[in-house]
Amino acid sequence: MNHRHLDGEHSEPPKGARAVIYTRISKDVARTGAGVRRQLADCRQFVEEKGWKVVKVLTDNDTSAFSGTPRPGYEELLRGIQEDRYDVIVCWHTDRLYRRVRDLEAFIDICQPRKVPTYAVKAGALDLRTPSGRMSARVTGAVAQYEAEQKGLRHRAANRQRALDGYIHTTRRCFGYETDGVTIREEEAKAIREGAETLLRDGSLNSIAKRWNAAGLLPPQGKRRTKAELEAHAEAVEEAVARGEELPPLPPLKPSQWSSDTVRTHYRSHRIAAIVTHQGKEVRDPKTGEPVKAKWPPILKKKVWDAVQVKLAENAELRRFPSGERQLLSGIALCDACKGPMMSGGTRNGRRRYRCRQNGSHVYRESAPIDDLVERTVVAYLARPDALTLLAPVETPDVDVQAVQRELATLESEAIEMAEAHAQGHVTLAQLIAFNRRSEDRRAVLAAKLPVPTSPVVRQMLEADDMHAAWEALDQDGKRTLINALCTVELVSPGTKENAYLDWRRRIINPDTVKITWQMP
Repeated sequence: MNHRHLDGEHSEPPKGARAVIYTRISKDVARTGAGVRRQLADCRQFVEEKGWKVVKVLTDNDTSAFSGTPRPGYEELLRGIQEDRYDVIVCWHTDRLYRRVRDLEAFIDICQPRKVPTYAVKAGALDLRTPSGRMSARVTGAVAQYEAEQKGLRHRAANRQRALDGYIHTTRRCFGYETDGVTIREEEAKAIREGAETLLRDGSLNSIAKRWNAAGLLPPQGKRRTKAELEAHAEAVEEAVARGEELPPLPPLKPSQWSSDTVRTHYRSHRIAAIVTHQGKEVRDPKTGEPVKAKWPPILKKKVWDAVQVKLAENAELRRFPSGERQLLSGIALCDACKGPMMSGGTRNGRRRYRCRQNGSHVYRESAPIDDLVERTVVAYLARPDALTLLAPVETPDVDVQAVQRELATLESEAIEMAEAHAQGHVTLAQLIAFNRRSEDRRAVLAAKLPVPTSPVVRQMLEADDMHAAWEALDQDGKRTLINALCTVELVSPGTKENAYLDWRRRIINPDTVKITWQMP
């Protein structure tokens, strides 16, 4: 029943009027909902005192009303008003409803013709049915927008200055660092460096996530509730309010876990390379044009971080697969027709396939039988007594490793000094270029003298007594690393499925359509 006109056009809604409660809070980092629950308690008490009936509770938690971010609860509120489901709107304060003048005008356009009043527990009635009420709302709305804009200007200026001073502007602990944002947490930093090595060896983000989770190196944000859990809880709250029952407790917090997406996000962060950024761009000194030096130490060197970004960009297509794990020969096997890389070709009849990245019509093959053939062939090859000599580290008995490393460090310092001298006008550009060329040539000579580090995968195979068992113990990334080191795999277009298989019903592959060339005879 519509109660709006029973006691006069501009009177307070009578007892029994249908009330909708709207709550919102801009920031809820912990996602506990404590802020909106406090608003809800005050609003419910207000409605009870007025003798109205709560028919709906709508909430937008951790959502700004100024940024223009979609607010599902607010949009549902407007729809309900248009559909004549509510007689009165109740909120904790008017700034919970709107923070921009244009949002207020849209709110007035909906509420005014339907004569629906708004009551704010902390700010009184907002009667949009009268000219004076609308004027008051517009004045308070303009003030709220001014305050929000001024606050934004102050925050942006402060953040910009912090960036120029080489600091970060965040309150969250970054994985790899202590809570002060400066001190490196060695156990996590080691995992980050090893993960970077995995990526640069064509390893997957999913394998890094599994490794970090298994080691108990969980994200620093701690325990959380999922979006689905929070949405289900919000629905349960609405049902409880409608029935007049006690509000249900929040779902228990669960430890956060790494996923391929969160690992990717972490490696994209400039912070782990001690690169100072502001609004997504590297900050440079206004006077010299040089990058601002960070006040915290890097976990990854700039060159390593840059290489990781390239690898992440190259692997973007792998996000199509729910498992996050690439196929055994994706990016490793070559197309026999054009010598281009074979990549994932999606699925056909429920079976994953390989496809030539340059031209899909060159080669398009079912992957599982090919993977099985390559694995069996590689394991048989590794069982040879002389096979692992290819994987053994190069001996450098006559090299003074520490002396080489000291000279490399000296060259690095000299390069920095030359760059600073050029910035100050003491060294010409031609002199700087000539020095850098000589320095790079010398670095290449020195780097060639250093022993090549043996990866954990290679060490595992070198130390294995049972080659078959050792191969089965490897994860997908380890198998890919060894295949890439031992041989070149080329896939041939068979033309017909009869040519592709010795027995196509049993999926027994024709070995003539898979060329394997070993790195050593």
